[in-house]
Amino acid sequence: MNGKPLKTTERRTEYIFFAVSILFLIFSMSHNLMHSALWGDEWAEYHISQKAIRNGELYQNIVNTFQPPLYNYVMHFWLRINQSLVWFRSFNVVIGTLAGAALYLTIRKLSNYKIASLGVVALASCYQWIFCVQECSEYALMLFLLFIGVWAYVMCIESFSIKWLALLIVANVGAIYSQYGSVFVAAPLLISAFIRFVLCKDNDKKRRITVLVAYIASALMFALPLYVFFLKIQLANNQISENKVAFSPELMKDLPFTLGRIITYFYHLDSSPRVMWIGGLFTLAVIAASIFLIVKGKLSYSKKSILVMLCITYLVHYLLVQLHIYAMVHPDKSAGFLGRYSYFYIPLLLVAMGVIFDSLLQRSNRLKTVSLTLCGALMLCMFFSYYDIWGNWYKAKDDQFAKIWVENRGYECTTYLFGVAEDGFDYYISHEDGFEEYWLDSKTYDLDMENLPDRFWAWRTNWGGNGWIDLINKAREEGYTVTVYDDSGYDGQLAYCERI
Repeated sequence: MNGKPLKTTERRTEYIFFAVSILFLIFSMSHNLMHSALWGDEWAEYHISQKAIRNGELYQNIVNTFQPPLYNYVMHFWLRINQSLVWFRSFNVVIGTLAGAALYLTIRKLSNYKIASLGVVALASCYQWIFCVQECSEYALMLFLLFIGVWAYVMCIESFSIKWLALLIVANVGAIYSQYGSVFVAAPLLISAFIRFVLCKDNDKKRRITVLVAYIASALMFALPLYVFFLKIQLANNQISENKVAFSPELMKDLPFTLGRIITYFYHLDSSPRVMWIGGLFTLAVIAASIFLIVKGKLSYSKKSILVMLCITYLVHYLLVQLHIYAMVHPDKSAGFLGRYSYFYIPLLLVAMGVIFDSLLQRSNRLKTVSLTLCGALMLCMFFSYYDIWGNWYKAKDDQFAKIWVENRGYECTTYLFGVAEDGFDYYISHEDGFEEYWLDSKTYDLDMENLPDRFWAWRTNWGGNGWIDLINKAREEGYTVTVYDDSGYDGQLAYCERI
């Protein structure tokens, strides 16, 4: 623990703070866990992760994507235990809980248990964190490992040992093996530790050699294989970095505002232009406070380096996105800043905010006011964010559609599928009461608009399903009665059509 030993009563209070904040985090992550059916990307992860390892089938499927291998290999063994969708989604709740504990321990080491508990509550109230945890993808695993990586970094700097160095390297390398974007945080952490333990003159020769050997061995054992067997091949298969733009001063005009907009995005407040401007002001406040504390704060190496890394990470990330090098989802199409490709900020931001709050509170009354104002703004964001978390979201509605379809004996006529509906159709129909194998035979993607049957279903899920509305309009023109059960667009569309 940081600072003086706690008295028994205060220690009990700390345990209560920790327990309440962690339980709140678990509740937030578990609440409405199965509210939405799996969507397209989740089905891809579900099926890819169950491919065979021995014959190289799993490997071949991964290199045809643009993500590292760790998540699919971990899920391969997780799904060997149980293949239910509840079990599939529960993995992220488990590692999310461990991530929350790592966040608490990190902020507790740098400040106090009250700010650490607030950090966990801020995580539990972060809309995009809960969204990430409840989605079966590699991002939650990446964030879990980054939380561990930041914790190991602080512990390694505060009290160097081989075990903390090993955890620092393994966690950050694991994060990169989970999602390439984690390098924005993992690389500064590893570089900062390297500078502290190898390049600084106050380290003994044995420690320098130990760290140097550990880094070289890690590069040979982990970095080189990742590049040769995955990244190099994926870059060749997904040529999305060939449309980068040339640098110009015009690209820098949003630099003072974008970090705050990312924060408002995390807390699901990015839809209002007014809130976006508040987010911009929040950027200025955080960066200004960071620079002030770095220069004038007389902070410990670990605290100062956290703030320095936040500034460096933000600058590098901002430039690479603006130059269309990072966050390119398709050739010449950038996802920008407000998306999953920015999730890697969450661990570093929460720890940095803890450092800023604690450091400003220990200074003049004016700076205490600044700290309390920033804290109040964050808590307001948390309140509005949690309101949306409570309502949850839909990414697909195949589970609901399956119930409607079975209740109306949909298997007795043709069902036209649109988008990526087949995975959801097969799974949820096959798990309905009374299921018979022949029910699945009614589905088809083969649509002939000029020869429609007397009655049919139209079922659409996610991307590539724009033909659904064309079919519905065609049926209405030809005099069919059309019953639309849901027309949520991308999330799902279901209708039954019958010729009069």
